[in-house]
Amino acid sequence: SNQFVFGDIYFNADTSDLKFISDRPGIYALVAEKVNASVIVEEGGIFTSQVDTLPVYFPEKNYISSMDLLMWDIEHDRIDMLNEQSRNDPYQLGSALDEGQWKTPPTFISMNSRTDSLGFKSDSAVYKLDDHTLEAHYVEFLEIADALIFPGGRSLTLEKNGYMRGFTNARIIANGMHELSAEKIDILGRKDYYGSGFYNYKDKDNRLLKIRFSDIIVNDKGHTFASGEITAADSFSLSPWFSFEGKVVLDAEKEFLNFSGGTILAHNCANISRSLISFTSDIDPKNVRIPVPVQPVATNGVRIYNGIYITNELTHVYPAFFSKKKNYSDTPIAIANGYLEYDERTGQYKIGEEQKLLDHFQAGNLLTFDRNYCKVYGEGKLDLGVNMGQLKLTIVGNITDNIELKDVRLDLVLGMDFFFAPEAMQIMAQEINSVPTLKPVDLSRNTYLKGMTELMGSKTQPSDDDLLFGAFQEVDAKTRHTILFTQLQLVWNEESSSYLSVGKIGIGNIDGTPLNRLVDGYIEIQKKRSGDMMDVFLQVDERTWYYFGYTTGVMQSLTTNRDYLDVLSELNTNQRRLKVPSGQTSYIYMPASDRKIGNFRRRMRMVLEENEFGGSEQ
Repeated sequence: SNQFVFGDIYFNADTSDLKFISDRPGIYALVAEKVNASVIVEEGGIFTSQVDTLPVYFPEKNYISSMDLLMWDIEHDRIDMLNEQSRNDPYQLGSALDEGQWKTPPTFISMNSRTDSLGFKSDSAVYKLDDHTLEAHYVEFLEIADALIFPGGRSLTLEKNGYMRGFTNARIIANGMHELSAEKIDILGRKDYYGSGFYNYKDKDNRLLKIRFSDIIVNDKGHTFASGEITAADSFSLSPWFSFEGKVVLDAEKEFLNFSGGTILAHNCANISRSLISFTSDIDPKNVRIPVPVQPVATNGVRIYNGIYITNELTHVYPAFFSKKKNYSDTPIAIANGYLEYDERTGQYKIGEEQKLLDHFQAGNLLTFDRNYCKVYGEGKLDLGVNMGQLKLTIVGNITDNIELKDVRLDLVLGMDFFFAPEAMQIMAQEINSVPTLKPVDLSRNTYLKGMTELMGSKTQPSDDDLLFGAFQEVDAKTRHTILFTQLQLVWNEESSSYLSVGKIGIGNIDGTPLNRLVDGYIEIQKKRSGDMMDVFLQVDERTWYYFGYTTGVMQSLTTNRDYLDVLSELNTNQRRLKVPSGQTSYIYMPASDRKIGNFRRRMRMVLEENEFGGSEQ
């Protein structure tokens, strides 16, 4: 400087260079050029930047700073630094500062290429001359990779070599949406950090649960990535209805955490065993949905099943809900896959495809488990587990298994397709249509509407005329059957190993002729080792009835209608026999005997009276 003022214990200089020597040979610890100096010997000095384009250098640490006021405290062996003219920061830091890359432009920037211009904002810092560390204060956050890291106490420390000391108390917000409480965090550069910490998981009821991530890193895409393990001892749950144990991963690029492990359902139904259901999925804590594949497994690799099943040995019907089948060969009556969710309003676990869960009137299968009343319910396309050979059954509707009451009920739309004289079927249709006292089927019933949707493949609503006349005016090819029952309620009777009809029977169409009329009668579908059987008795009025009985390739029929019987009698054996490919069950139809019908009617009345089965409308 050209202007020095000396006193006995002080001196001042309008322009000077301040340099503190490092204990490393040939390198300085701090350099501040062109500063105004005011020094008191044995106490220290105050140094103010005179040029707004020069930073303070820390060669030992490979950092620069925009601090413009330095106060040297000789007694405490430290330099206090302030940034009083922050408007000059862009000029002092120059090309090292790209303001567009920062949420808050830094006042300290690393010049070490390995740290990718690591920086932070602090307007107050202390340089300790004894150990050459730098403590920065009022640090709101650091911008590292996709995260904002908030140091505990709003302070950080740079070691002598320029490395940032790890944090033991910091808050991390990754990608603007994932918050972690750090146990220990080490920052390697502007694009890299690692450590461990806790994630604050909030379920739909805003319960706060902590997940410990033992490894928090930055992945190859520049996003925070964390992994951890949840054990049974942690008593963690995705929601009150889904416990969890297994691995959990945070990929900050994604909105939700990924869980890979097992969940156990919350229920006390003795006949439904509880398995640790294996799954891997991103989970929305406000709407927990567990993916359910066609073949679920437990975490130990054992296959588990969902549905209502019928056994082939010692025939009976039983439910499974993420539990084992009784026998490998058991046939599912109703099954579903897609996603598992819990409906708090109904107290039910539900399985179905996403659209089906959102709208139960969409096509597709749905399975529910009432955890309070131990009921399993299935709807959609069903399979009664019977083999009728050339008599083909198309079945849609629902089945309910009340486990504790051992009561199984079905509400169906059922199509029968079989080889038979078309003229006879038309006579039957015309006669039923001609009876004015028969009531129409309620086309607004949920079972009917959902059944038509399943058969048609998309949502179907009856027109005003259909509702007025109680029948579709035209029959779509997808709903045309030899006989289509549009209202058929069945119960499972274990004593007879059969499904028995209860209540009125609704006939939708016969061979394409629309009817939709309710009649009295009995239907039994029986599962037998010697061959499955089906009997249909329809009481049109007091003097008119029709009967069909099928067993082992033979369809027998009888009626009070003489014209119908005449058609059958005029056909020879070859005309009544269906030609089938080699290896398939043969088929022939013929008139039935009065005795057969009488025996069937008496047995049905006796069984229904003994068991006091009651019908129900839906």
